[in-house]
Formats: sequence, C-alpha cells, structure tokens
Amino acid sequence: MKLSPDRGKTWVRRDIPVSDRETYAIRPRISSHQGNIYLAWHQYRSDEKKAVDTVLMKLAWDEAFRMAKEEEKIISPKEKKRLLIETASLYWDAMINKDHKTTYELHDPFFRARIPLDYYSSRRGPMVYHQYEILDAEIKGNEALVKASVRYEIPSFRIMGRETSVPLKDFPIEDTWLFIDGKWHRKFVDAMSGGSAVKY
Repeated sequence: MKLSPDRGKTWVRRDIPVSDRETYAIRPRISSHQGNIYLAWHQYRSDEKKAVDTVLMKLAWDEAFRMAKEEEKIISPKEKKRLLIETASLYWDAMINKDHKTTYELHDPFFRARIPLDYYSSRRGPMVYHQYEILDAEIKGNEALVKASVRYEIPSFRIMGRETSVPLKDFPIEDTWLFIDGKWHRKFVDAMSGGSAVKY
C-alpha cells in the first residue's frame, strides 16, 4: 500500500506491506471511510496455491502513516548482485557435486511446494557436469537473468534399445532468478514444456 498526505499530489516513498510475508496475496482492494482505511485481499494458504482465504483489514490513517515512517531494510544494488552471483555459483557447484538437496532448496518456493525432494532427485538426468562460468547477470527489480557456460557430458546409456552418449561439450545456459524474502531462488522451468509454477 502507498499513501498520499495530500489527496494524490505527493506520495510517501515507502510502500507499506500489509499482508503476511509468509503468504502469497492476490486481488487486493482498498477503500476509506470516516478516517479509516479498509483493505481486502485473497491469499493462498501455502505456496501450493490450491486453497484461498479472504483477508480483511482496518487501519486508522494515523496508524498507516506511522507504518510508512518505520525503517525499511534496504539492500543495495551492488549487494543484491553479489548475492545473486554467489547463489548462482552455489547452485552450479551443487550440480557438479550431484548435491540434489542443495539445488532443490535453491529453486523457487512455488516449485518446491508442488514437487517433493525425493521426486525431484529421482528425475535428475544422466548429465555429468564438470565446470561452469558465470558470464553475465542482469537484475531488473526482483528478477534476474543469469547467463552461464556449462561443460558437461552424458556417459554411455541405453535409450530405446540403443546405446548412446554425448561427449564433453560446452553449452550456454540462461536462468531466471527471483529475489524472494531477501534471497535469490532459481525459477524452475520445465525443459520440455517451458512451464513454471510461478505466475507474475
């Protein structure tokens, strides 16, 4: 929520968070009456986004402006990018080491709410990663595009009765990362369908 002390001529700098940080809020509505602000929104009960509750809130104007004056923890663009590179590197280090638990936990919470760790681990392919290089990281708000070069191979395996393999090769990869609650998470995108659990 953003407030104006003069009916829209100027606006306070800080957006006021009113919904619970642990929930996913949608379809907000706002109105005012006799010195109070009335807000309503829907929020999912979990990141699975299956069940929705309606939330109602009443705020006095002076209380709302007090909230707007509270100190907000700001992360600098430089620190935000440092965290992004650090997290993306952690992800690829874990891919090289076949640390499925770490790569799973670095994915977005909406994917993890739908897919359990054991299923995710069982669906990892035969690719063997050897090294990576982060080439570029571009941040726009709370979304980032990370470009990397990954060296991998696929050892000999059988498919449809035929033995095949992929020799060592370098491959360019572009990943979308999302900044959620102070941490970067890799947006899971299905390699076959292009589908994702995140809609925005």
